[in-house]
Amino acid sequence: MSPHEPDSRIHEILRALPNRAAPRTLEHRVLAELQRLESRPWWRRSYVSWPVSLRGSFLVMTAAVAVALTVGPTRMLNALARHVEWLASLRSLGNCLSGMVQDVLRAIPTAWLCGALAAVAVCYAVLAGLGALAYRVFFRSKLQFSHRPSP
Repeated sequence: MSPHEPDSRIHEILRALPNRAAPRTLEHRVLAELQRLESRPWWRRSYVSWPVSLRGSFLVMTAAVAVALTVGPTRMLNALARHVEWLASLRSLGNCLSGMVQDVLRAIPTAWLCGALAAVAVCYAVLAGLGALAYRVFFRSKLQFSHRPSP
């Protein structure tokens, strides 16, 4: 018995079945839904269907918001630190810890950091491969052999 024999037998059985007719209202419902989706305004559609000029301006505005969110809190904390003493000491503690981390990272040779990054990438790839292998071994084989035709 070849491994493809159960598949071909299943295909033969399925081809022998008569075609099922779709419900009478299906075509009307599908066309109505397509018309409803098409009649939506541009801002309620997919980003790809937006006008090019609006997509570009949205991209620029999103970048501006990202910059404001990353730069703005730092400036706001600096302004607050001038008036709140414990916030100033918290900021100096953060600066001290940041400096220590930078010093430690500078002390590690670049080759070691690249090696560690490569090792993490290899471990990630191995994990993905083992996951795919486990799927094929445990789930795919169950699906494949659970539909054996009876003799």
